[in-house]
Amino acid sequence: MKKILMALSIMLTIGTSAFANEEEVNPAVLSSFQREFAFVKDVKWTVDQKFSIAYFYLADIRIQAVFSNDGEFLGTERNLLFNQLPLAVINSINNRFGSVGPYDIIERSSESGTVYKMTIEFANKIIQVQAGTSGDLSIIKKTRK
Repeated sequence: MKKILMALSIMLTIGTSAFANEEEVNPAVLSSFQREFAFVKDVKWTVDQKFSIAYFYLADIRIQAVFSNDGEFLGTERNLLFNQLPLAVINSINNRFGSVGPYDIIERSSESGTVYKMTIEFANKIIQVQAGTSGDLSIIKKTRK
């Protein structure tokens, strides 16, 4: 699980600068993509030495699907609004941090599960939080303003 989450984090944090043509994507990756997302159209790709990322929209939500370059599906990532989080996560955030609403909410899903990463800002500090679907919270990073 850590390997997959780390790969997703690295790829989506660093990003890549250019979109690849479908012809440049490894056929094993394209085959894996078709198995997972046969219904998706208008896909844009980025490819680097280790990963291939497919960007597409599903129900007006931008999705990023990450694959190893040998075709292994690693997981997806999408942005969410606070009210789209599971109720257990919303309750945990409200109970622990009060009425301060998080932003930059990202849902990361893989074979090993789903986690939610978000930023919460106070007058004197910024906190990056990770939550599981059951509402368990952990602080990733604290920064003073």
